[in-house]
Amino acid sequence: MAVVGISRPWSSQSLPSPVKVPTALSSSSLRALGARQSKSTSRGDQATWALRAFLGNALAVGGFTVRMRRGGAGCFQQGRERTLRLQAAVQEGDVIAVVGAGGNVGRLVTQRLCSLGKYRVRGVLRDAERARNSWARDVEGLELFEADTRDALALSASLCDANAVVCTTGVPAFGISGQWKDGNHPESVDHFGVKNTLFMWSSGSGPKRKFVLMSSIGVTRRDGFPYSVLNGGGVLDAKAKGEAALLSFAAKKGFAATIVRPGQLFGGPYENNRYLGTLFQLDKDEASRAVKLVPGDTAVGDTLRSSLAGVLVRCLLSDREGSVEFAVVNEEGPPPPEEDIDKMLQQLTSSPDAATSAPDEQMGKRLDMAQKTFGQAVENVVSGKMFDP
Repeated sequence: MAVVGISRPWSSQSLPSPVKVPTALSSSSLRALGARQSKSTSRGDQATWALRAFLGNALAVGGFTVRMRRGGAGCFQQGRERTLRLQAAVQEGDVIAVVGAGGNVGRLVTQRLCSLGKYRVRGVLRDAERARNSWARDVEGLELFEADTRDALALSASLCDANAVVCTTGVPAFGISGQWKDGNHPESVDHFGVKNTLFMWSSGSGPKRKFVLMSSIGVTRRDGFPYSVLNGGGVLDAKAKGEAALLSFAAKKGFAATIVRPGQLFGGPYENNRYLGTLFQLDKDEASRAVKLVPGDTAVGDTLRSSLAGVLVRCLLSDREGSVEFAVVNEEGPPPPEEDIDKMLQQLTSSPDAATSAPDEQMGKRLDMAQKTFGQAVENVVSGKMFDP
């Protein structure tokens, strides 16, 4: 049975009034505002540093509300001037936080980390009860923390003393079916949600080893077809800002950073039916399980969720230092052993290579992939596969 720890708000009696952050205030004004608000209660005094640091580092978006959460202050006192460079690979007994653990990829990463039995794994997600009653029910060694990355201080309890983070959050490219309701849009999740996660984690206590971010193919090619279409709602723009924030924080704080860019996601689990691959339950043929890692953002292809989750885990265990960014796609062939993934990660160059194929060749690959995807989608609808429970 999973052990569940939920970060909940303090009672209204112990809370100062929520802090409204006007757009026009300077950093010094924001710090002063945070200090004034925090004096109203003893718990507010305890959270003063976290609030002032959050506001003073210009992570606030004009007009949103910051809410104090339990567990936010003590962890941050020791770690706010972190510049030490530490061993990049996670060590046995380290705390690893999977932010976005409720998603299809996030739960696979969480389950795999727990199965190793070497780490303290924290799943950070929006609905802990739902996870506890489904995929997390029998996962040993897992703590669940209920938090939303759009509320920075809600992340403190789960992230402040974590040694490494895997961030698998993200929203659909288009909010056609209401997936962007209640402010759940690319800018708030893929940009500011990532930035909030980075800040709350990197400012905490204990060794900070590595931050692994799941992004997307096409981030650096978002002005060209077909990525310009995918970016119609700004999802690739937001992911690019999230990537830039990670590289900036890593350079300043001295931890290792890895950006992983998958292609169109395929394969189970199929619980969150928001994407083409999940809606029509598209999957790769058994012959297409080989994994290819390509430096930078030049790859063309699709990515199995199970393969992606495996690569994200191996990134954590890799002792490679500094920052690296690459794409991951599946090709024809059997799935590689984990040792081969480790070798691929070590062989990646630190800077993106030039495109490995000509534009006409890449376009041909995309058209062929689109034709196969449409054909399989029609087949799954006609056969009734997508309607199976």
